[in-house]
Amino acid sequence: MLSPKDLMASPMYARQKLVQEGWVYVDDDDYRIEFSQDWAVTRSSPQAYENSMHVVSLQGATATFVFAGTAVAVYGAVGGVAQNGWPSSSYAVDGSVYETYNFVSASGYSNASELRYQVPYFTVQGLSMDEHTLVITNLNGTAPNKYWLDYICFYPFVNAGSTSPAPSTQISLQLAMSASAAAQGSRVWLVTGASSGIGYATVQEVLAIGERVAATTRRASSLDSLTSAHTPSELLVLEYDIADPTKSADDLISRIVSHFGRLDVVVNNAGYGLNGVVEGTPDEAARAQLEVNFWAPVRISRAAVKFFRMHNPPEQGGRILNISSTGGFTSNPTLAFYSASKFALEGFSEGLHKELDPKWNIKVIVIQPGGVRTLWAGSNMVEVPLPPTYADPEGLTARFLQVMRGTKYIGDPNKVGRALITISEAENPPMRLPLGADARFVIQSKLNEIQREFDEWKELELSTIADDADPTFLAKLSGSVVKN
Repeated sequence: MLSPKDLMASPMYARQKLVQEGWVYVDDDDYRIEFSQDWAVTRSSPQAYENSMHVVSLQGATATFVFAGTAVAVYGAVGGVAQNGWPSSSYAVDGSVYETYNFVSASGYSNASELRYQVPYFTVQGLSMDEHTLVITNLNGTAPNKYWLDYICFYPFVNAGSTSPAPSTQISLQLAMSASAAAQGSRVWLVTGASSGIGYATVQEVLAIGERVAATTRRASSLDSLTSAHTPSELLVLEYDIADPTKSADDLISRIVSHFGRLDVVVNNAGYGLNGVVEGTPDEAARAQLEVNFWAPVRISRAAVKFFRMHNPPEQGGRILNISSTGGFTSNPTLAFYSASKFALEGFSEGLHKELDPKWNIKVIVIQPGGVRTLWAGSNMVEVPLPPTYADPEGLTARFLQVMRGTKYIGDPNKVGRALITISEAENPPMRLPLGADARFVIQSKLNEIQREFDEWKELELSTIADDADPTFLAKLSGSVVKN
């Protein structure tokens, strides 16, 4: 077949050479696709592009071609301002990735030495005469890098001498872009703990609206039902053990961006319950709970903020949704360590949120679901046997366990997933979002209790003020420690 040099010389020469090698181009039309301004700035005015305040990125954009033929050749052009390396594209035929093409620096043009022009090339041969689909996905090219795709020439071929339908009935060509993906590609989500429950449901709901997901799980096979229904350009499943502190969160983010070209929303969902009274819970069990429910989201949130801040323009920003619980606002018997992990996550999330410059448009949102119909109280709960002292069936601990184990929760995980999508799109989301009637009831009850105690003990609370206290001290807290 042809070399990249052949294609760089001339698309017409490329077709002639393929024919000389025993291939027949099956249509007289030149399938040259000029990408619209939604996708690109034309190569005719690169300086205007460089000076433009609006950076158009191809990160994650996908072109789909439907064709019939036993071979296909693709030729195209890309330009850009490369500051952090050159972009790459994934080429998949009928769902199988044949090649990842890495663009490299070629001859420059315009007055800007950074601007380059490169010709990608790709061929697949030995196909059946059935209809095939070629999907080209830009894998990266995030700000401050600026790339655009000028055009693609797409050539289906058949073997010389083969019997085939007339070209008019044999070949069709489609350039398919979803409305949400036309400009910069649809949003990309990272969802941890995606094998079941809220994580699985969120992945389902995000895919249903045409956005893309990187889903982490300890076993990729747990998501086989989703991977069989979606292409790699839509769903990336990664085996990632969040309980292992040696697993780099930065590397995780890099893998996702290398695949999709962008990242917009992070859902720190992975976690589990630990059911046992404090007196009977071993230290190692308590520490493991904090490692998964607290430290893992900390590591991923830190890496996500770094990526959002360095690579996403303010209009894109980023969203971090940390899945807490009503147990992150109020605690109950046998769940002290579980609540400790969620209280810590909420405190961390609030502090992190307040550190972020508003102009970065990076928001951290604490999600506080009530009881949701998941495996949390079943296989996702570590049970520590009660010591005899706490086993009284009439005691508060035993009565709470009866409610927890004998109640059918009222939360729908798919509705939770849809709520996460809604809040991720909010321009000014709340710091905390309770989900469910039970969540509102429990949290409101706790707020009422806090207010009652706050008022009841006011005199003692104020009795510790130093005699020479600055009378303007409270005013100084406004706008920094507390909101105005």
